[in-house]
Amino acid sequence: MAGTDRPQSSWWLPSPAAEGAPRAGRLSAVATGIAGFVFAICAIGNGMDRVVEDRPELASSVPSLFASRSLSARAFERIEARQPLAALTLAQSRVRHEPMEPDSTAALGAARLLSGDQQGAYDAFRVAAQFGWRTVPTQLYWLQQATALKDYKSAAERFDALARQSPSWLRERPLIDPLERDPRGRAELVARLAERPGWLENYASDMTDLPRDVVELRYQVLMGLSAKGIQVGCHTIAPATSQLAQLGSMVDAAQLWRAHCPSATGKGAINDGSFAAVTADPALAPFAWNLSVSGDVDIAFEPADHGQKLVITSTAAFDRPVASQLLAATPGPYILRWQATDQNARPSDRILAALSCGPTEPVKLSAATLAPDGRWTLPLSIAPACAGEWLRFSIAAGSGSVSLSDVTLEPRR
Repeated sequence: MAGTDRPQSSWWLPSPAAEGAPRAGRLSAVATGIAGFVFAICAIGNGMDRVVEDRPELASSVPSLFASRSLSARAFERIEARQPLAALTLAQSRVRHEPMEPDSTAALGAARLLSGDQQGAYDAFRVAAQFGWRTVPTQLYWLQQATALKDYKSAAERFDALARQSPSWLRERPLIDPLERDPRGRAELVARLAERPGWLENYASDMTDLPRDVVELRYQVLMGLSAKGIQVGCHTIAPATSQLAQLGSMVDAAQLWRAHCPSATGKGAINDGSFAAVTADPALAPFAWNLSVSGDVDIAFEPADHGQKLVITSTAAFDRPVASQLLAATPGPYILRWQATDQNARPSDRILAALSCGPTEPVKLSAATLAPDGRWTLPLSIAPACAGEWLRFSIAAGSGSVSLSDVTLEPRR
């Protein structure tokens, strides 16, 4: 009864030790073994086919018995290679396998489009549009159709479907440009962004390397979003604010900052003149106060009537910078005012103001005068030739602490 002479092809039969078992039990074990083997093979084949969705380069290695999704991947490979006949053959085979899958009719529509069959492509993509929003070729086709018809609502919906899958579509100017350049398109973008899709943060913050006119168009969309009561937050809007400032659009940059940063306050050239939002952390945007803390200067915060006071102590033997901010001011004459008192609550002249155009060394302004209301007052002018003036406060050498608060910059009449 030894089983050593069984052919190797019968490896799935019961082992010799089990031959004493009833025949029915042996047949049941054989059936289970065959079923498991077939299931494993099918699972591997189908698994390979599904992997193609994320790894299209594996499409050609999927066995033809299990090729389904891989047929679409191979069809799109032929489309990219500008091989219409091969693409059409593969797409048609994919439709025969699974006609209800979104990528089936999408591949067929793309192949027909490449073949010059406009009506056939339209018919295929019309069917594909009924099967879901995640198929990229389908969304691209109907986005272009909607744009050509100036149907900006549909175009914005299709673009939203793409951007929700990957924010990288925001960099495809031919797709988003028609929307951003038309007021009706911008209104529809605002409507989509008001739903807070996943690409909102990228849209609001990533303006690197965009042309100036595109940055200005995006500013209009983001201001429209703010008008609907939607704020993206200080961290998100900071890069766009800085980008606008670098382009010289100081007033727009400051408006955008105040529109989307809840802690940004003020309506004039000075942002947060009450120091309400100031912390020891570096400023997120140039229009926020940036504190200059060093080994010989200490800055503490105390509550004030409408915000905070900066309580400054300096042990330096010379003037030391304390706080700076990029002004959102149009050229012309202004009046700068601030409150500065010593530790005995008496007016202190140790706070000095300076202006600079860009990152150059600030130029000290003339001495301020003490107004009857106890605030220091200083006339100054914003030069037309400067794209952005920086205001800097310093503390002069001396003993004791000085409190700085209530800073305003108003046009001089």
